[in-house]
Amino acid sequence: MIPIIDTHHHLWDVNTLNLSWLPSVPPLNRSFLMSDYLTATQEQAVAATVYMEVDVDPDQRQPEIEYVTALCEDADNPMQGAVVSGEPASPDFTDYVMKISNNPYVKGVRRVLHWPEMPAAACLQDDFVRGVQFLGDPVDATMCRVCEGGGRKDGDWCPTCQGKMWIPLGSDPTTSRQSEQ
Repeated sequence: MIPIIDTHHHLWDVNTLNLSWLPSVPPLNRSFLMSDYLTATQEQAVAATVYMEVDVDPDQRQPEIEYVTALCEDADNPMQGAVVSGEPASPDFTDYVMKISNNPYVKGVRRVLHWPEMPAAACLQDDFVRGVQFLGDPVDATMCRVCEGGGRKDGDWCPTCQGKMWIPLGSDPTTSRQSEQ
């Protein structure tokens, strides 16, 4: 079999993390642990994985990082890195990013934008834009994906990333264009 790197999987332990959205999705309202993942992929040649954040409550961001760090440090599973939850519009976002940048397993930050409660074009607001722009300083080769409802269309350049790469949702990242700014 060809070795697989799973670059986007979700795990959560309801005894460790609080996900306030979880009760509204009954089929998912339980823990999904590494043991579940390993069972589901046992017939595959998964060589490595990257955890994708699960929209934990804001006060659960540090416990999420601790949870995934412990999994990454455990040699009994293939998890090698994590994209964790963050809020670019938050006034303390830069401090948060600098703190987590010392964690060798944290590979990125994501903010879920597709919830109905999220204002339209929230990712184009000044505070959010400043947070994403900050990522260009400590993080090399930042790629910005703007939410579908954010006022951008495929092929438009994202004003948020200012000259970095923008990957339209649903596109092939190997064919993305580089801005000429």
